[in-house]
Amino acid sequence: MGTLTALSWMMVAGCLAADPSIHTAVVDQCLAAVRTTAAACACPQGGLARWIDDERCVCDEASHAEACGTVVARAPGRGVLVVPGRIQLGFTTLLRDFFGHLARACAAGEHLLYDGFVADSHKDQATRLPPEAFFSLEKMNAALQAEPGCVRTQVLPRSCALAGRRLVNATRCDRNIDWGKDAAALHLANTLPLDLAPAVAAARPRVIVPAVYDAVHFNLDCDWLLYLERRNGTRNRLRRGWASKTEALCGGGDIHIKDLGSALAQSYAQATSNVAGDAPWLVVTSIGKPGHAATHWVLDSYKRALPNLVFFMTGSRSRYREVNAAAELGVLLGARNFVGLWHSTFSNFAAHRLHRPSNGSEASLICKCLTCCLAGESPLSGRRRGHANE
Repeated sequence: MGTLTALSWMMVAGCLAADPSIHTAVVDQCLAAVRTTAAACACPQGGLARWIDDERCVCDEASHAEACGTVVARAPGRGVLVVPGRIQLGFTTLLRDFFGHLARACAAGEHLLYDGFVADSHKDQATRLPPEAFFSLEKMNAALQAEPGCVRTQVLPRSCALAGRRLVNATRCDRNIDWGKDAAALHLANTLPLDLAPAVAAARPRVIVPAVYDAVHFNLDCDWLLYLERRNGTRNRLRRGWASKTEALCGGGDIHIKDLGSALAQSYAQATSNVAGDAPWLVVTSIGKPGHAATHWVLDSYKRALPNLVFFMTGSRSRYREVNAAAELGVLLGARNFVGLWHSTFSNFAAHRLHRPSNGSEASLICKCLTCCLAGESPLSGRRRGHANE
């Protein structure tokens, strides 16, 4: 992706410029940035392009991605909101950003061309993938047609960036949005279809998922234990230069980390036992993946506290971190009940989506009050039965 200058981003953030020619130049820069990565998966003969795994892009008529012209013709959008790529943000954080911009596009009666999803947020020069590499645009766009306030809006496939003609009325280019304070964005994020089958297929899970299951997002790898330790006021390791020694800190030999990990594992176990039935439990976690082995003892402690339950993992195998995250979220969203951590964006997003009081399902987020939780006072302090949308 071509890097925009700080001055350009200042103009982008404002969305309006006194000099129309300056504003047009900014939009052109945004489109150029999108087209640079769009070319990685495009069909020279004009056919449909689709990613079939992490590296291979093919052109065929059976593609899950609709042609640009078909999508644009479905709704009478009066312009296109172009959002260029972002880096070093995780998949669920970018999903929140995506729905925020989608709400803004709906309000303006525009289409959305979003190029913000990265393949691996831990790499500085991250490969960017289009929305259709993660989820079904067809299902989401069909739902937008029935969504009040969004009937003029469609999410455009990346092929629109490579259309032979300039995108009609691509007059806006934006990057920053406060997702958490936008009621319309929250509504779309919680209710629009989010079929993550493309990501699941790309990640090639190793297991057969049972018909009925519950799920836990066990977010207690080393980085998170250090983060929660700081929030609890115990220590401030990272600012004291301990970042390079995280594996040693989290391996079980440090008394503060050991106490913290043990307490949180028990809180997770109690929350799980409160909703557990006969169904197996999907465990979504970074623990055990390359670079995340130090806190396996915390996961083992959680499982030992629940000897009567059956646990399984998806075993996603994509070399891209965020594709695996999307695939795991896709499987997780099929769960009946859910337990997660209050302070995690991934857990919060899943809890919002899984809030289904009509069928008795529960979404529980533990330790909203971290100090209370660690003191043994109501480990489920972040949970309200049937209300996971805090």
